[in-house]
Amino acid sequence: MFTLILQVLGLLLLFGLIGVLVGWLLRPYFCRPTAKGGSASASASGNDNISKGNRAKITAAAAVKTKAKADADNAAEKAKAAKLAEEQRLSNDQPEAEQDAKDATAKAEAGDVSYESVTDDMRPERLVAPRGGSADDLKRISGIGPVIEGTLNKEGVYHFQQIADFTPDNVNWVDRHISFPGRITREEWIRQAKGLAAGKSDPGAVVSNKSEKAVITEDMRPTRHTLSAGEKADDLKVISGIGPVIEKSLNEAGIHFHQQIADFNQDNAKWVDNHMAFPGRIHREDWIGQAKVLVGQKADPKATAKPATSAVGSALGSSGAVPDSMKPTLLKAPEGGKADDLKRVKGIGKVLEKNLYAMGIYHYEQLAALTPDNISWLTDYVSFPDGRIDDENWTEQGRALAEGKQTEYSQRFDKGDTPYK
Repeated sequence: MFTLILQVLGLLLLFGLIGVLVGWLLRPYFCRPTAKGGSASASASGNDNISKGNRAKITAAAAVKTKAKADADNAAEKAKAAKLAEEQRLSNDQPEAEQDAKDATAKAEAGDVSYESVTDDMRPERLVAPRGGSADDLKRISGIGPVIEGTLNKEGVYHFQQIADFTPDNVNWVDRHISFPGRITREEWIRQAKGLAAGKSDPGAVVSNKSEKAVITEDMRPTRHTLSAGEKADDLKVISGIGPVIEKSLNEAGIHFHQQIADFNQDNAKWVDNHMAFPGRIHREDWIGQAKVLVGQKADPKATAKPATSAVGSALGSSGAVPDSMKPTLLKAPEGGKADDLKRVKGIGKVLEKNLYAMGIYHYEQLAALTPDNISWLTDYVSFPDGRIDDENWTEQGRALAEGKQTEYSQRFDKGDTPYK
C-alpha cells in the first residue's frame, strides 16, 4: 500500500514537471500581447529617461559638430579670399615693378646708381675666351692701363666692341667693380671703343691731350715691402683717390703703408702712375701730401707748383687760371663753433674734408650754394680732375643734408658702411 502511494506521488510529480515545462515552452504564444505592451511601455520609459538625463549632452555634442562645420567652412572661405587677394596684389604690383625698372634705368643714365642698387644682372656680356683666340689691346683706350685691362679680361671683356656695346647698367656694374664711379663716362670709354672697333687709329685724340708717353723703367719703381708675420698694413683707402681696387694693386706692388707713399719721389710717382694707368693722378690728388699728413710729416711745399697753405692743405692754391671773383663764400670759422661732417657727402674723405675746412668751407649750405663759377674756382684751387664736383653731385647732396634729409650715401655713412666713417 505504501509503495502504491509513493508510485502515485511520483507520477503526479512527473506530470507536474511536464506541465511546467510545456507551459514555459508555450508562454510566448499565449503572452505576446502582454509582452508587446510591456515592451512598448519599457521603451517609452527608457526614452523618457534618455530625454531627461542625456538631452543636455546630446544637444552639446550637436552644437560642437555644427560649430566645427562652420569653422571649416569659414577657413575655406578665408583661404579662397587670401588666394584672390594675392592674385590681385600680384596684378597690382606689375605696373609698379615696371615703373621701378624705368626709374632705375633713368638713374643709371644719370649716373646716380648706388652700390646697393647694382646687381649681377647688370653685368656686361662675358666671354669665356677672346673671339678668334686674340684679345684687343684695351690699353689703347685712354684711361685703361695694364691693371684695369687685366681686371676687364678677368671679367670676360676682351674686345673694343664689348665696351662699345655697354648699356648704362653695364657701365654702372663696371664702375662699381673697378671702384671708379663715373670714370667710364668721364673718359668716354664707349666713344673711344666705338672708334677703335670701327678701325680708327686714334679715337681718343680728342679727349686726351697727353704728350708723348715717357719712358718708364723698373729702376723707377718704389721700394717694395713684404709684410712679415703679424705685421698689419695701413688702410690706404683713407687717402682720397684710393679705393679698394687701387689699394689691392698697390699692395700687390709691395706698397702697404702711408709712409711708403709719403716717400715717393718723382720717378716713383711716374712708375706708379704708369702701372695704374692714371697719368698725373698721384700729383693731381696729392697722394704724397695726404700721406705725409697721415704720418705726421709736414708736406714739402716744393712738391707742387702751388703754394702750401698748411700741412693739411699742402696742395691748395690757385693756379692763376681762374680769377678770385669766382671764389665761393668762405668762412673764417664754422658758424656756431661747429662744422658739419662733410664726409657724409659722397666723394669727400678725411683729407679732403680737412682741406675744405682749411679753405673756409665748413657747412652743407656752402656746398649747396656753389655756382658753376664757384665750382670752377674750387676745382682749380684743389687740383681736382675737371668735372669731379659735378660728377659726384656735391651741390645736390649738400642741399639735401642742409635740409636735414638723408642721401643714399649719408645713410650708409651713418651706419658705418663706408671707408671714411
